[in-house]
Amino acid sequence: LGIPLMYYLMLRKERNLLDPGQLRLTFQLGSIEKGVEEALKERARREERHPEVKRLAFLYKSYEPACYAFEVFETVRKLILTGGLVFMRPGTA
Repeated sequence: LGIPLMYYLMLRKERNLLDPGQLRLTFQLGSIEKGVEEALKERARREERHPEVKRLAFLYKSYEPACYAFEVFETVRKLILTGGLVFMRPGTA
């Protein structure tokens, strides 16, 4: 569980740059699609101003700005699925 924790801490440190307020933008613009689009544009602008955030792009690029930390849950899920096989008795799967 060390790797998901490390991912979480790295993303948490940069959370203000990764989520530019997608929910707020959605309410202001009156549309989920417009809110996501504007949040992605704002995140791209913030990445240009703060290049140190780009080193974490492999963790958050696949997700909407409001869900930037979802890769942590995906990593835990993968660990449980692969590591859980160790606890199954032979012939029961």
